Amino acid sequence: MPLSETVIRQTKAESKPIKLFDGRGLYLLLLPNGSRGWRFKYRIDGREKLLSFGVYPDVPLKLARDRRDAARQQLASGIDPGTKRKAEKVAQGDTFEAIAREWLPLHGLDAAQRAGLAPRPDRAAARPCRA
Repeated sequence: MPLSETVIRQTKAESKPIKLFDGRGLYLLLLPNGSRGWRFKYRIDGREKLLSFGVYPDVPLKLARDRRDAARQQLASGIDPGTKRKAEKVAQGDTFEAIAREWLPLHGLDAAQRAGLAPRPDRAAARPCRA
């Protein structure tokens, strides 16, 4: 039986995580700390994968179902929705590496060394070589 908003709101967190299944791979994961996250379980190339759609109530039931349907359409086309999402994130430049590359020229190598983000030439030479 598909989930309803009433069932979602009335279900309380317990000592172990609870999965409230909606159908076609979509479920709401209730964690012991009270947080609720939408998950989509799917298989591609014989491997089971998991995709997160956000937290409830920020992502309501209808939107989670729409995201599930979009992911299922991608799967039907032979596209892995998780891999596609990662590629889009890298293309946007929201990765740690991209942000670090922006920060380093603005603040200089000295600031990176003070913050412990870059090796110091004087310390690198002082380290003993272990064989």
